[in-house]
Amino acid sequence: MKINSIVDSFVKIINDSDECHIEACPSIQWIDGITNRLPSKFSPSFMSLISRYVFDDFEAGEIWFYANHGNSSYNELVQAIFRDEIIFKTTIRNGLIHFARPSDGSYDPICFDISKRNKKGEFQVVRLDHEILLQHKKITVKKLIASSLLEYMENQIKR
Repeated sequence: MKINSIVDSFVKIINDSDECHIEACPSIQWIDGITNRLPSKFSPSFMSLISRYVFDDFEAGEIWFYANHGNSSYNELVQAIFRDEIIFKTTIRNGLIHFARPSDGSYDPICFDISKRNKKGEFQVVRLDHEILLQHKKITVKKLIASSLLEYMENQIKR
């Protein structure tokens, strides 16, 4: 199955669950502004999601995705991943790109590990320990969430 097809199926599952309404959008202008501030683009599956759809923040399994309207609201992707300077600088310096939070309400960042790329260009998805990160500026992976966001989306579709 192609990446866009998997993302489309994932979106349908979210829309069917009434957790959030995800809407197709033909042109999202703010993405270059955010990716230019990062050491790498987001994974292909995440780029497919945020470049073709707009949505409020929502939960899917153990991941709470930030909203992607491109505005200045608190739970907005373009704001949230840069808000905490220690988390942003420490994760970027260590090859991680923060893109979400856990759905359990924790402040732990959910990140792409850009050093762990598969053949499809997808990155591992990891949950970091925010306390160690903030207190000691060190990375501690609490959990490997998925070998890729694409795999995670496929698992959510199968549920």
